[in-house]
Amino acid sequence: MASRQFFDPLTLLRVAPVVSSSAALWFSHDQYFFLKVFLRIEDHDKVKPVIPAYFRKFFNGGVARLLPLYAITIGTGIANSYSRPAAAHLWYACGAAFALAHFTFVPAVYVEGRASRQRGERC
Repeated sequence: MASRQFFDPLTLLRVAPVVSSSAALWFSHDQYFFLKVFLRIEDHDKVKPVIPAYFRKFFNGGVARLLPLYAITIGTGIANSYSRPAAAHLWYACGAAFALAHFTFVPAVYVEGRASRQRGERC
């Protein structure tokens, strides 16, 4: 049996939501940093042909990296909320709830993207 002096699984459970949500936030900030060039009005005609190719090539890879981070945040947040005293329980439960709340926007984004494709818009 592993000694808790070197590795404590409970400590890993406690810090996992912080680490995974920090990684997701960092990844999201990087995406914003690189995608904000597409938002400049004066360059809109230049970047409009690039946007569909960008999303076809890179969007799925980004989602594949973010979903596990959110799953870890939500799962360990729920696990911590059940195994902590009352004061810490609320913090972990709220963290898991806010991470889960990100997914409430998925249907709206999907519907808008699908509608723009049906209208023949490229972006």
